[in-house]
Amino acid sequence: MAAVGGFISLSLWNIDFFFTLLAYLFGIKLASLTAYMFNSELPVWLRTLSLFHVALPFFLLWLIYRLGYHKRAWVFQIVFFWIVIPITWFVTDPSKNINGVFSYKIYKWLNMEATFFLIIEFVVVAIVIAVSHLFFKTFKKKSSNKFIRKK
Repeated sequence: MAAVGGFISLSLWNIDFFFTLLAYLFGIKLASLTAYMFNSELPVWLRTLSLFHVALPFFLLWLIYRLGYHKRAWVFQIVFFWIVIPITWFVTDPSKNINGVFSYKIYKWLNMEATFFLIIEFVVVAIVIAVSHLFFKTFKKKSSNKFIRKK
C-alpha cells in the first residue's frame, strides 16, 4: 500500500533533489522542494535523515518484486488518504501545515477557498494513486499475504 501511495511523489522528490544538487554544485541556488537539504541553518543530522527519500522508491520496487502487488492496494490507499486528511485538518495546528492540508494559505495566488483546495487535493491524489496502480499491476507475482483473501 505504501508503494502505490508514495512511489510517484518519492520519485519526483528524487528528481528534484538531484537537479538541486547539480545546481548547487555549480553555484546556482534553486527554490525547490528539496532546497532545505542544502540549507546550512538546518542541522546536518536532520538533512542526513531526510536522505531516506533517495532509497525508498527503490526499496518499494524491490518489495513489490519480492512480495507482489495486491490489486486492491490502490483502493485502500485512497480510502486511507481520505480518512487521514480530514482528521489532520480538524486536529492539527494550521501553522504546522501537516500533510499540506493548509497549503491554500501558502499559495495565496491560487485565491481559492479551503474546501475547494481540499477537493482538488483529494482528486489529484486519487489520480496519482490510480496511475501508480496501473504501473504496479504490471508486476505479475501475486500477493503472498495470507491475511488477504484472494479471489
